[in-house]
Amino acid sequence: MKRTVIAGAVAMALMGAGAAQAETGFGIGVKVGTLGMGAELTKSFTDNINGRIGFNTYDFSDTGTEGDIDYDIDLEWQSTALLLDWHPWGGTFRLTAGYIFNGNELKMKAKPSGTYTVGTTTYNASDITSLTGNVTFSDGPYVGLGWSNAGKAGFGFSFELGAVYQGSPDLNLSGECTNVTVCGNFDAELAREEQDAQADLDEFKWYPQVAVGVSYGF
Repeated sequence: MKRTVIAGAVAMALMGAGAAQAETGFGIGVKVGTLGMGAELTKSFTDNINGRIGFNTYDFSDTGTEGDIDYDIDLEWQSTALLLDWHPWGGTFRLTAGYIFNGNELKMKAKPSGTYTVGTTTYNASDITSLTGNVTFSDGPYVGLGWSNAGKAGFGFSFELGAVYQGSPDLNLSGECTNVTVCGNFDAELAREEQDAQADLDEFKWYPQVAVGVSYGF
């Protein structure tokens, strides 16, 4: 039984090593994932170590509710990744660590409504000339795992699973109330609304990355 287990382990190791094609040094790839549409350049340093630089971008419009206010939301995803891959058995499986320069941004604009509840006060829409929000994210480390042969000759496929630490997203709400008879406490209520919304965003310190792609080594 022991010999069978050892033989199986050796066979798996040989298969992983055999799956790796001749080392060529460079690879290019494209992928799609939760960080957006991406393009990458891979450089092989050794049989087991690759370096990658990648750029991700994606724009998307949606609607959502924060507090009691409905918003039109524009997601503008844009990030740059510096990554180091370790292929422990010389095959396609890899462990990844690196850093993400995070330019992702989320822009919100209140949808037309009869009234807006800001903080604890309800205002008529005719008194609010603008109500917008902006969410930005911090740069941070990335860890993940996956399968790829981007540093080997020929075409290949990739799969990646990981997460980037982006800290607490930073929310900034802004607005203008023009009716002086009801707007005396508007700035204070807007600050209260921002604080409540920020507490909800504090849960999203880690952002997941799931991506698939194709590559070519040369």
